[in-house]
Amino acid sequence: MKKLFLIFLLMFFSAVASYSATYYMATDGNDSNPGTTDSRWATLSHAFSTMAAGDTLIVGDGTYNQRLVNPPSGTSLANMTTIKAENNGLAIFEITSANSVMLFQAISYVIVEGFKFSENVANATGEVALIDSGSNYNKFLRCAFVKNPTTTQENVSNFDLNGNYNLIEECWAWGGGRYKFAAFGGDNTTHGSYNIFRRCVVRHDREYSGGYNPQAAFCNYQAANTIFQNCIVVDSNFPIDSNATGWAAQPYYDHWAGCWFLEKGQKGAPCTITGCMVINYSHGFINDDNAGDDSDIMYRAGNFIFTNNVAINGDHGILCGFSHTNRDITVDHCAIYNLTGYAYWDADDLGWGFEGGAASNARAVSTNSIYYNLDAANGGGLLRVNGANDYNCFYGNSTDRTSSATGAHDKTTTNPATSWMYPVRIETGSALKAAGSSGSDIGPDITKKIGVAGTLYGETGYNTVTDDNLWPFPNEDRIKSDMSSYPSSWPSGSLPSPTRGFCASEQTLTKYIWETLGNTIPSEIYGDEEPDPVEYSPVTIENISIQGIQFN
Repeated sequence: MKKLFLIFLLMFFSAVASYSATYYMATDGNDSNPGTTDSRWATLSHAFSTMAAGDTLIVGDGTYNQRLVNPPSGTSLANMTTIKAENNGLAIFEITSANSVMLFQAISYVIVEGFKFSENVANATGEVALIDSGSNYNKFLRCAFVKNPTTTQENVSNFDLNGNYNLIEECWAWGGGRYKFAAFGGDNTTHGSYNIFRRCVVRHDREYSGGYNPQAAFCNYQAANTIFQNCIVVDSNFPIDSNATGWAAQPYYDHWAGCWFLEKGQKGAPCTITGCMVINYSHGFINDDNAGDDSDIMYRAGNFIFTNNVAINGDHGILCGFSHTNRDITVDHCAIYNLTGYAYWDADDLGWGFEGGAASNARAVSTNSIYYNLDAANGGGLLRVNGANDYNCFYGNSTDRTSSATGAHDKTTTNPATSWMYPVRIETGSALKAAGSSGSDIGPDITKKIGVAGTLYGETGYNTVTDDNLWPFPNEDRIKSDMSSYPSSWPSGSLPSPTRGFCASEQTLTKYIWETLGNTIPSEIYGDEEPDPVEYSPVTIENISIQGIQFN
C-alpha cells in the first residue's frame, strides 16, 4: 500500500512539474542563474525566453530599466502565465526611451500584477501599455501607469487596449497621456470587445494632442460591450485662462473632451458605466462624440447604460451627440451636482445634467436620479430627454427640463442636501430613501464593489453587485503616493502641481470623496481594516523544489 502511495505521489508531482513553474527575478540577479528565489534572473527577456505557458515570474523590489514585451501566453483561464511583483507597488518598470513600457502582440491568458510602469523620457511619444487586437483574456491587476507629456505626438495614451475579453482591475493612471485608459476597436467588428475596466482611478494632468484630437480620462473608441465598474476620475479640473476662450483657455490641455469620451460609436453594442464617480473635473462627465454614423456598423451607436454614477463640481454632465434613433440611453440612480456650464465647445446646450441628443429623443430616459444646483446660464437638469422619465429629484437648477418629459413622481421642491449627504449613498430615513421606483432610492448607491474580483466578461459574478465594501477604496495609499509626483523628466515648471486635490494634504482618497459635499466622513468607514488584496494565481502546490526549480 505504501509503495502504491509513493507511486501516486511521484505521478502527482510529475503532473505538477509539467503544469507550471515559478521563477524569480531581481535587480541584482544574473541570467546565468537558475531563476530560483535565492539565485534570481536579471532580465525579462531571458525570463520570457525560458518560461513556458502557465509559469509564474516573481519580480523583486526595485526599479528596472526594461520593457515588459510579449511574455509567453498561457493556454486557458485555468493555465495562465503570471508576471507578478513580489510586493505590490515596489517593482517598477521605468524606461527612458520612446517605447511602450509594456507591449502585448498576440499574447493571451496572461496575468500582470502589482507593478508601476513609467515612461520617464522627455517628450514621451510611446504608449505606456499597448495591448494589441490579437491579445485576449488577459488580466492587469493593481498596476500604475504614468508618462511624461509629449510635445509633438498626438496619439499617445497611458493604456491602449485593442483585444477582447481583457480585464483592467484596480489600476490607476496619471501624468501625461491623451487617454489614460482607452478601449479601441477600430474598423474591425472583432476587435476591442467585451473588456472590463474595474475600480480604476484617473487623474488627467496635461498632454499635447495636436490641437484637434480629443483627450479624456477614459475612452471607448469603436469598442463594443465595454463595461466600466466603480471607476473614478478625480481632480481633473484644469486652470482656465480668463483672457482666452474655447480650447485656448486651457493652457495645459489643448483638446480636453471630458472624463469619459465615447468616440465613433460602439458597433451597435452597449456601453455600460456603473458605480462610477467624477469629482472636481472640467468639461463633461460623459461626452458622446458626434462623429458616429448609425448607417455603418463600424460607427453605430449602441445602447448606453448609465447606473449609480455621480458627477460633482464640473462643467457639464452627460452629453449625447447622436440623434439616437437606433438606441436607448438609460440614466438611472445617478446624481449630477454643481455644474458651471463653461463653454469649451461652440454650442448653446452646455451645462446640462443630461442632454439626450440632437433632437427630442423618446429613447433617452432618466429615472431615480438627482439633478442639483445646475445653475449654468444655458443649462439645467434635462435637455431633449423625452422618454419615460420619472422619480427624479430636481432642486436649485436654473431650469429643470427643456424639451423633456415630466414624470408623475418627480420631486421639484425637495432639497436633497439632507438625503444625499455623501456622494456614494442616500441616508436612511431621509426624504429620498425608498422614494424611487419599486421602493428603491432616488439617487446613487456606490457602497459595494461591482464585479467579483478577477472575473472576465461573462464569467460568474462579473457584473453583479457583491457584498464587499467598496470603501475604504482599494489601494488608496499606493494611489496617493504615486499620484503625488511625476516622473523625473517631467517638463520643468510645467503645471499643474501633482500635490493638488486629494494629494494636497494628509487625507485619503476615500475621505476626500466622502467629504466632497461638505459633511464629515462617518467614523465606521475606517472601522475595519482593509483586507489584503485577492491573489489571482492558478491552483498550486507550495514549497516543492525539484532539481533547483521551485514550484508553487
